[in-house]
Amino acid sequence: MILRDTFRRFDWILFASVVVLLAMGSMAITSVALSRDVPDWQHIAKHGTYVALALGIIFFGATIDYRALRAWNRVSYVGGILLLLAVLFLGSTIRGTRGWFSFAGMTFQPVEITKIIFLVFLATYFERWARESDRIRHVLLSGLGACVYLALIFLQPDTGSAFLFFSVWFSLLVIIGIRRRHFVALIALCAVFGMIAWVFLLHNYQRERIMTFFEPSRDPLGRGYNTAQAKIAVGGGQFFGRGFGFGSQSQLRFLPEAETDFIFAVIAEEWGFVGATLLLTAWGLCFWRIFITLRRVRDDFALFFLIGALLLFFIEVSVTIGMNIGLVPVTGLTLPFVSYGGSSLLAHAMILAIVQSIIIRNPIVR
Repeated sequence: MILRDTFRRFDWILFASVVVLLAMGSMAITSVALSRDVPDWQHIAKHGTYVALALGIIFFGATIDYRALRAWNRVSYVGGILLLLAVLFLGSTIRGTRGWFSFAGMTFQPVEITKIIFLVFLATYFERWARESDRIRHVLLSGLGACVYLALIFLQPDTGSAFLFFSVWFSLLVIIGIRRRHFVALIALCAVFGMIAWVFLLHNYQRERIMTFFEPSRDPLGRGYNTAQAKIAVGGGQFFGRGFGFGSQSQLRFLPEAETDFIFAVIAEEWGFVGATLLLTAWGLCFWRIFITLRRVRDDFALFFLIGALLLFFIEVSVTIGMNIGLVPVTGLTLPFVSYGGSSLLAHAMILAIVQSIIIRNPIVR
């Protein structure tokens, strides 16, 4: 395909929306970095490098034919398992989770890359068996493939990512269509597993997070502190915000994990309702562009990948913003294209590059 034709079909509205998100995230990260006793310019430059790499991945990744992913599905699936196994034995522990490889002062989180592998696995599986997805065999087989990843991620433990993977698989299964009795059986199994996990698998701090969510006064200076400070930051922004670098919660370091888990609170405090609305509008445009593409695409693999990508982005955005305003427990998920984190930023850029590749090779009426 001629390069000129490739970029003529490129979805510039989708790309522009992501650029807005990257810009807002970069400004918030810069604000937090400058609030330190000694401004961390190296940290800002590092994030800028990741942003530049992400933009390059979106542009040049879109020129690669997404259909080649089918042929690499089995290899990539096994590779993802090996990565998740390796990090359990060789990885570094950060904030209680053994989920990072560290080398030369850099960190890499394998679970972010496995998001792409997981979407390709689901798209490849349901491309072949979607018309028989109501059979219990395919519910179990696709679930088994998902559970291998879920178990390895849960062992880190990274309950937020495990919840994300499960939600994408379960939602995709429901959208494609399963029988009512299978749906009820899955809900019952989830309830049983939830009770077992509560007693035997979850750590004390994870149980405390959930209990504090339902009873905020239980530990306001401990497990409930993060959410309480985030809600103060969001409310303090009012309509126009306090201004760049003037958010009291983030600048005075009352807000923990301000660059990652709670970056929405930083934006809401400094940019106010106007900034929060801009961020949500940018994400709304992203969802809309992916949605209108999946409605017109005729390639089943592309269709299921787009649905999976849309679900993944929507769940991450909903949960992250929800925990910033106290609607869901703190999960450890970050806001795609906005939060700090090289692994997350580059992985989501790869997903968007595949989405753009699908758009280019399945042209739609604008």
